Amino acid sequence: MGDKTNAFTTRYPTWVTAMLALAALFGLFISYHQYASTRRSSGATIDDAAQVQKWAREIVQARHRPRVASLEVEPPDRISRRVDVALSAAEIRPSSLLSVDPQAPSRVGRTAYQLRATQMVLQDLTLKQVILFSSALRDAENGMTVRDLSLTPRTNPLVQEEHWNVRLTLTQMIFSPISDL
Repeated sequence: MGDKTNAFTTRYPTWVTAMLALAALFGLFISYHQYASTRRSSGATIDDAAQVQKWAREIVQARHRPRVASLEVEPPDRISRRVDVALSAAEIRPSSLLSVDPQAPSRVGRTAYQLRATQMVLQDLTLKQVILFSSALRDAENGMTVRDLSLTPRTNPLVQEEHWNVRLTLTQMIFSPISDL
């Protein structure tokens, strides 16, 4: 009997040691699996953060880009104020403005856009005044641009500087989707 007890006590520590080694290996396997999963997750998080930062930069840049179209038609009183401000900025006498004729908006083909034209006629301007006036009228944020600029020379032998009669069109592009109603 003494031999059996001895054999059991020598096996018991081996059995316990084997179980502890298996438990340690299992724990190591689980720890590595969690580590690898966390590493993949953090890599994806870093990629996501980089993408979000890229989108944020694009949003900031888009904020400073001119819009192609406005969301509303500029009313005639605001056009009148815009013209007055442009006259003042270009140092043009109000009497040089012969006419301002805002047209009704018209659809641009079969698109979701409308175009509103305002015809203007001015007389006796220098080229510098024409440029300053046109620049002051332009408002990319609200889809406003000057186009169809026509200059006719105005000759006066008493004046050394060239003066021009001007016909121009101020256009506003308006986003106005076609409803299916």
